[in-house]
Amino acid sequence: MKYKVVAAIDSMDTNPDVYIFDDHDEAGDFIYEEVHRRLLNQIDSSDSITEEELDHMREVEMSLFTFSRIDDD
Repeated sequence: MKYKVVAAIDSMDTNPDVYIFDDHDEAGDFIYEEVHRRLLNQIDSSDSITEEELDHMREVEMSLFTFSRIDDD
């Protein structure tokens, strides 16, 4: 079984990146690592971020990913 992850840059992204993984955990790890990378980028370019703002940023980033199973035919 394969897994598809669609990763948008923002909510208006009309051409998101699509990744195919052979393993469920590999796909989940990719999402976690990519969200973490994106958050670090935002944190590095900010003077100060509260815990509440960080939680909101994490929610927004997570909403830009979809994760689905591709059935083998």
